[in-house]
Amino acid sequence: MTEVVPQEHREEQTRAPARKKLFRYDIDSSFYDKEVLDALRVAESKKREEAEKIRKGEMQSPGWEVLDNRYRRLYGLDAGGMGAVDLALDEQTGRLLVVKRILPEMLENKAIATRFLREIKALAKTGENPFIVNAHDVVDMPDGGKALVMEYVKDPDLYERLKKMYIPTDEFAASVAMQVCLALDGAHAQGVIHRDLKSDNIFVHSGAHPEHGDVHVRVGDFGVAQLDTVDAFTKTPPHGTARDALRAGGNAEKRLTGFGYVVGTVDYLAPESITDQKYDRRSDLYSLGVVMYRMIAGRLPFKSKDVNEILRMHREEAPYPPHEVRPDHVESPLEPIVMKLLAKDPKERYQTAMEVARSIKDAMTARDPTFAEKEPFAGLPVASGVGHDVLYSKEA
Repeated sequence: MTEVVPQEHREEQTRAPARKKLFRYDIDSSFYDKEVLDALRVAESKKREEAEKIRKGEMQSPGWEVLDNRYRRLYGLDAGGMGAVDLALDEQTGRLLVVKRILPEMLENKAIATRFLREIKALAKTGENPFIVNAHDVVDMPDGGKALVMEYVKDPDLYERLKKMYIPTDEFAASVAMQVCLALDGAHAQGVIHRDLKSDNIFVHSGAHPEHGDVHVRVGDFGVAQLDTVDAFTKTPPHGTARDALRAGGNAEKRLTGFGYVVGTVDYLAPESITDQKYDRRSDLYSLGVVMYRMIAGRLPFKSKDVNEILRMHREEAPYPPHEVRPDHVESPLEPIVMKLLAKDPKERYQTAMEVARSIKDAMTARDPTFAEKEPFAGLPVASGVGHDVLYSKEA
């Protein structure tokens, strides 16, 4: 006798195997949005590629599939000699996140563990700042280490943007710089000095009209941040400087932010971090000046293949005004701000990120008063020196 199966049961029987085949594990696809479902589909081929690389000895096994009974690994996004970043699905909320972890063989390295702990603490202190890549959780790894669960930012960084734009519009540059100021202001208010601000760590989401400043910025990579230094303009970091790294015989790469020599990136280093081994919030503002210089000049203020020469120029040479190195020699309204940020003496720079933000708004509204009503400029006092030094707070 043939068993009669109700129609709704027959439909469930036909759907369930297809769902398992597509995603390799049983989930309810109706719970997730298109971005997540697309990531799950990509994960299928990525998993096969990773398995083949592991078999050939070309990569290590990630060592985890699910963390804390909620974060499911999809595939690796980036890996180096010391750590790795994986794309993950939060099965409780349906969001894509990234899991940043130290490789198992590096867990005994105190310098690596210290830097990772510093990033966890720095992101915890910055809170839910809309201009900073946010941390969501810290979880235990099967190998005994810790993993940092963070916001997934798929937008390209400013470095990649500028390779295609070369010299962006003043509106674009002003909007990006303003939002970086708001990120730094929130971090500095909590005693967090970034110490590695650069174009690579600024992620830019373009709206419909990016050339008119329609962009949203997130600042990331607080792995070398210095903590608890609000208004401490003379505190010496315990992890060495660029000079120490060079004396130690490191290779001539421009990035000297290696574990054990937590110093930042040579192209963006403030003079005092090189000569006096001091970092404070004004050092971050110098790095912001380098970022802004690149946007309005089309090149970095100091160029050389020799790391020592770049360090010398940061210490001793004034950069050419941006309009002198631009092909069209047009002067941006942001140029005076950039040149003040790049002053050798920290006392001659702006003293807070909010001062910079107000000056950017002053410069742009002087050219076009409608900027006063545009984001992220709206709500910020136009007159420099007016208002509070902390625009963003958790209560805002």
